[in-house]
Amino acid sequence: MAVYILEFMVLGWGFGVIFSSIFQCSPVSYAWTMSPPGHCINLLAFYRWLSLPNLLADVIMLLMPVNMIWKLQVTFRQKLALSGVFLMGGV
Repeated sequence: MAVYILEFMVLGWGFGVIFSSIFQCSPVSYAWTMSPPGHCINLLAFYRWLSLPNLLADVIMLLMPVNMIWKLQVTFRQKLALSGVFLMGGV
């Protein structure tokens, strides 16, 4: 269930970013022509905050298998090693 929730979160965020990027200016053609009167959103703030949900989704994806690893019937050292292998995906 957690995988499906994360999947919908990532897909929803992706569609939201695409939609926001397309309609960042009003009118849309103002984004590349800058000639008709119009305005755009604050692109600096948009790109600055764009990465926060991506980072959150990445951390959740990295931590999801760790819970199952610690339920395995192996030694503590093997659990640490397996957790390290999975968490290396974030590097």
